[in-house]
Amino acid sequence: MHILFRVWKGLAKLSFLNVVLASIGIIILGTVLGYVLEPETFGSLFDSFWWTMTTLTTVGYGDFYPSSVAGRWLGIFLFLFGIGIIGALIGKLVEIGTTFQRLKREGRLVYRGEGHYVYIGWSPKTKKAIDEVLNYEPKAEIVLIDQLVEEPYVHDQVHFVSGDASDEAVLLQANVLKARRVAIFADARITETLLADGKSLLIASAVEALSSEYQVDLHTVVEVCEE
Repeated sequence: MHILFRVWKGLAKLSFLNVVLASIGIIILGTVLGYVLEPETFGSLFDSFWWTMTTLTTVGYGDFYPSSVAGRWLGIFLFLFGIGIIGALIGKLVEIGTTFQRLKREGRLVYRGEGHYVYIGWSPKTKKAIDEVLNYEPKAEIVLIDQLVEEPYVHDQVHFVSGDASDEAVLLQANVLKARRVAIFADARITETLLADGKSLLIASAVEALSSEYQVDLHTVVEVCEE
């Protein structure tokens, strides 16, 4: 039993690719050996594959089961090692899904879509603007950029990018060059209107610099507090 624990512990440390390859290998091994060892029980490779999958996933419908000693040893092998490998695969998939959701929530993912709206600066005005766009165009994709630690607007079509929008790397993370429109809202956390406008114009300059560098015509709207 100690050896099995060591094997299972080693599986947990494998990379996702190695776990996938090991899972494919154990499925192919169980399918081929099951068909070769018990052709009477498993009339086709698909029947053997079905039994292997139900065994590895611990479903065990009981519609197929080995009757020979060799076939039962194969079943024991799948019980002891195959279930561990499939369990490691499921664990890796859950881990990847959890990591993806965390990175999305923290605004650290790169947006790959096109024809979207980029809204820069979170405020009640931004939320109202996003609501209006989604009401008017339900399938619209929106990327929100702000220096928050977590997404402030949870919606399947609203993608959050965390960072300073005057940084070109952050703008590229939001795929601003493929955006339909860029809207820059005044920073509601800055009480001095001139300073808020200065920040907005700095961001607008960064957007225009990217537009000029890549020869892309970007429709940019900027909220200005002082005329």
